[in-house]
Amino acid sequence: EGRIIGINTAIYSRSGGNQGIGFAVPINMARNVLERLVAGGKVTRGYLGVFPQDIDAGLAKQFKLSNESGALVGDVVPNGPADKGGVKPGDVILSVNGKNITDANSLLLTVSQLLPGSEVILKVSRNGFSKTLTVTLGERPDSLVTGKSDDEDSRTDSTSADALDGVTVSDIVPQVRQQLRLPETVQGALITEVADDSNSAEAGLMPNDVIVEINRSPVKNAADAVRLCKSVRGEEILVKIWRRTGELAGTRFISVDNTKRTK
Repeated sequence: EGRIIGINTAIYSRSGGNQGIGFAVPINMARNVLERLVAGGKVTRGYLGVFPQDIDAGLAKQFKLSNESGALVGDVVPNGPADKGGVKPGDVILSVNGKNITDANSLLLTVSQLLPGSEVILKVSRNGFSKTLTVTLGERPDSLVTGKSDDEDSRTDSTSADALDGVTVSDIVPQVRQQLRLPETVQGALITEVADDSNSAEAGLMPNDVIVEINRSPVKNAADAVRLCKSVRGEEILVKIWRRTGELAGTRFISVDNTKRTK
């Protein structure tokens, strides 16, 4: 019937010619934008106020999930819609208004297509138990920028974190806090080095990450990180970190396999 299924935006090409691989905006998404432009003259998107992340096998085990589906809440914006609705870091969002959430991108896309001010029903898993929350969405800010960081170059003496193989940590000095634009409310141990061939690197830990929890116990400084790592039991270590990525910053969870140790 000649119906449009998408609007082309780009092609993949190594030579400048068309190799038959293209990228397009799905028409339902484009139509959603069109209808909002017609109705209000601008596009407004729903805003939940969380920093979601995908779930891997290690995180699924740590958060008592039967599979890797859902979006893990690494951080919640203070006084944002999710915060006011009772969402907490460590919650796993499984569905929004009955629509299953498969990963972090699925959550962001689903919420962005809803109108600000609308109520949504979230099904979440918290400590292995199912919970239903009602959240009133806000309007997505024009910019979620929290500031860029310079390269970190001023550290205190570093020490190795025992169970997190290949990781070296240090205390956070004022100059580093300023360079990373690390909020005063965030305490922890700064990761200064991660060995390339270590379990920690494979899990995704990186220099300039700030360890704020190890196995749900708070970390205030490098000594705390080392102490907690020495007492770790089990095959997986749940690490909560604060990370700046480009212009965004917030906390996230990482599960580190502790079964293979570098010597």
